[in-house]
Amino acid sequence: MAKIKIPCLEDVADIIRRVKESTDPREVVNSLRKAAEQGNAEEQWNLGLCYEHGIGIEQDDVLAAEWLSKAVKQFCEVAEQGDAETQYRLGDLFTHRWLLKGAENARMEADKWYHKAVEQFRQAAEQGNAEAQCRLGDCYKHGKGVEQDYTKAVKWYRKAAEQGNVEAQWNLGLCYEHGIGIEKDIEKALEWYRKAAKQGNVLANESLARLACHIRQR
Repeated sequence: MAKIKIPCLEDVADIIRRVKESTDPREVVNSLRKAAEQGNAEEQWNLGLCYEHGIGIEQDDVLAAEWLSKAVKQFCEVAEQGDAETQYRLGDLFTHRWLLKGAENARMEADKWYHKAVEQFRQAAEQGNAEAQCRLGDCYKHGKGVEQDYTKAVKWYRKAAEQGNVEAQWNLGLCYEHGIGIEKDIEKALEWYRKAAKQGNVLANESLARLACHIRQR
């Protein structure tokens, strides 16, 4: 089965943008529907969002649930093949979309996928994969699939950051700035923010600006 991109929370905004920028919103929706009917999981999800939020089409909870369910079925099939990032994103999906809405079994489903993801991330991280090390740091920081442990989060962020992983560099800076899992050290925070900013990380630039403003106000 081809790789499927599991959606994230920003995808609603992306669909809204696509529809608003179109001279014919219904044409966008019709294009989504055509791909969805052909079995494209990502467009099934997008069509479901359109129905759920009334984007370019009349809002319809029944049709929204129908298309979202079809997409999730395919997402689960891909995750079962063992791709760690897909499993992690699927855990987020169950957490943010259904657990927060009180859906039954959402916590069990989310935890199942987080645990599977952690197993995969750990294996790759221990072999030196920087991206996996960063994602494992995320898992420990947020308690996803493992018991929350800020010290271990810092450990894995550092390993990834030292290999040049920009997301890990920003996260490590954040840990130093706020004393998360490590002694607070603004100079160290600035050091890692600068490394991340040098690679074009927007959040790192924002963090640098915030700290600079804070330092000036002392």
